[in-house]
Amino acid sequence: MKDNQILRAYSIKEVSRRINVPAGTIRQWEKDLNGVLIIPRSKQGARFYTEVEISILKRIKEMRDKNLSKEIIKDMLQKHLTQEKQPVSEPPSEDSGTSLAVVEKPAEPRMEDFLVAMDDYKNNLMKEMSAELRNNRNLMIEEVKKEISQGSIDTIKGLSKTIQRSNIKTNGELRKLSLNVSKASERTSETFGALTTTIARSSEGAFESFSKRISEAAADGYRDLLADLSASVTETQQEIKSVTEAMYQDREQYFETMNNELDQYRNDIRQREEAFKQMVMSFRDAAPTKEIEKPKTVKFKDVKKNKTKEKGKVKTEKNKQDKQTLKEKDMVPAEKKWWSFRRKK
Repeated sequence: MKDNQILRAYSIKEVSRRINVPAGTIRQWEKDLNGVLIIPRSKQGARFYTEVEISILKRIKEMRDKNLSKEIIKDMLQKHLTQEKQPVSEPPSEDSGTSLAVVEKPAEPRMEDFLVAMDDYKNNLMKEMSAELRNNRNLMIEEVKKEISQGSIDTIKGLSKTIQRSNIKTNGELRKLSLNVSKASERTSETFGALTTTIARSSEGAFESFSKRISEAAADGYRDLLADLSASVTETQQEIKSVTEAMYQDREQYFETMNNELDQYRNDIRQREEAFKQMVMSFRDAAPTKEIEKPKTVKFKDVKKNKTKEKGKVKTEKNKQDKQTLKEKDMVPAEKKWWSFRRKK
């Protein structure tokens, strides 16, 4: 039935939608896991995926979500593929009894791989934190230089607030790191407890004599492993403390340099303001002399306006004189008026 079953082929876009992983990361997984993740191609060279490849990609995504390295993922996939390719062993016969040939130890996870994964996780976190701090420092310095060159005091206040916020963020990130390390240590202890319980359960039953020996050896081995893990945890804590101290020292130096640069920029601003005031005073002193030296240019329109104004003034003066003469005539006594009227006749 399996040979006659028709497998459906999916494109890379359909697979990316189904897994919620971009197509670029799927291609990168194919490059990184060369030899393990083999994706078939058509005659034209286009990739196509079946349910087998999609299941492998889902496992890779789960391991990447757990922050496992590429080498560990490759080893796990190789082991999984070799186990699938091996033929199924025949069930043991009842007459074999307690034969050592049939006994198979349960698949124990490699602690070396787990420790390597923890070290890679720690190193990646430290690198990411240092890179983020450097980027934030460079961005802050560039912003300070740009805003101080504009000569605005409000920007300096905003920068101080952003510096405080960045300090709060760094403290929060350090707290998160410490919590992650503590959680990782708790997870390791839980995994060791789970491993001990699984080994104890598998060793119970028909192999009591072997269980005692295996439990004794396992107890010694796990004690050593626990001691190594506790030592590694203490070392990581010391490294984190040293890193925090170095970060604190770098931050103090950064603040000192920032304060020095701010003082320098303030002095520059004051000098520029004084120079600007002197320039303004010099322009004010030079302005009246320039106005006296420049002859006034009279426009033709202004001349017309002045002429019309003069004509209007002359008319108003004539009207005033006429009114005054009329008033004087009215003020003359009646005899004079009669005399003047008689002379006119």
